[in-house]
Amino acid sequence: MSDHLTNIVVVGLIHDEQGRIFIARRAATKAVLPEQFEVIGGHVEPGETLEDGLKREIMEEIGCSVKVGQVVHAFTYQSENVFKVEIAYLCTLDVGHRPTLRPDDHSESRWIESGEIDILQRDDGEVESLKKAFKILEGKK
Repeated sequence: MSDHLTNIVVVGLIHDEQGRIFIARRAATKAVLPEQFEVIGGHVEPGETLEDGLKREIMEEIGCSVKVGQVVHAFTYQSENVFKVEIAYLCTLDVGHRPTLRPDDHSESRWIESGEIDILQRDDGEVESLKKAFKILEGKK
């Protein structure tokens, strides 16, 4: 048996009709990756389905309801002595919903195109998720 904790993280690659994906800059007060851009998501709570956890996290962070689509990418990483499994889903905002940032979570947001991924300023599983999502979205055009 493993002696480490494991968390499941779900993120939404929220895209619009133009094939852009929503990202937000983490608040400067965040302990992990302060002021870094990210996609929206968080930890799944015990008893939740992955999709329900994602919908809850998106509602909590940007006040939007979404339709959860296909899994784009899944990967693992270590963060603060916790082993994490992150699963990235394509999502669309429900009709009439527009993201509203909470200052304690995020300071700004953008809708990016595939050529703008470098704004994340890192090369990790989340960036790989974005790359895969853009390939899928470009195939749908």
